[in-house]
Amino acid sequence: MPRADRKQGLCQRISLDRKELAICAPLVAANFFGTIRTMSQHGSVAAVARLLREIEALLKHPSVTVELGHRGVNASITMLAVQGLLAYVEGNRRQAHDDLSTATEEIRARLDLG
Repeated sequence: MPRADRKQGLCQRISLDRKELAICAPLVAANFFGTIRTMSQHGSVAAVARLLREIEALLKHPSVTVELGHRGVNASITMLAVQGLLAYVEGNRRQAHDDLSTATEEIRARLDLG
C-alpha cells in the first residue's frame, strides 16, 4: 500500500524473496492550470535518477526476470530502456539515444517474430 513520507515522497514497499524494498518518488502536485510541479524542487532530478537505479536493481532480481519472462517481456531489453531513461535524465542524450534506439529495435524485432 503506498504511503506518503514527508522526506521521501510517495513510497511503495514491495517484497522479493523475503527482502523488502521501498521505492519512493518525490511528491508531485498539479496547480490550477494542470501543470505539474514538485513539492520540493531541490533534488528532484536526483530522486528520479535514484528511482531509475532502484528499478534497474529490481530488474536484476531473478524472481522479477522470471515473472517478466512469463509475461513475454525480456528483462534485458527492459533494463536497457531504463538505462536509456537514466542517461536522458542525467543529461547524457547521446547514450540515451543509443540505449533507447536499441531497445526500440529489439522490441520491434520481437513484434515482427511474434
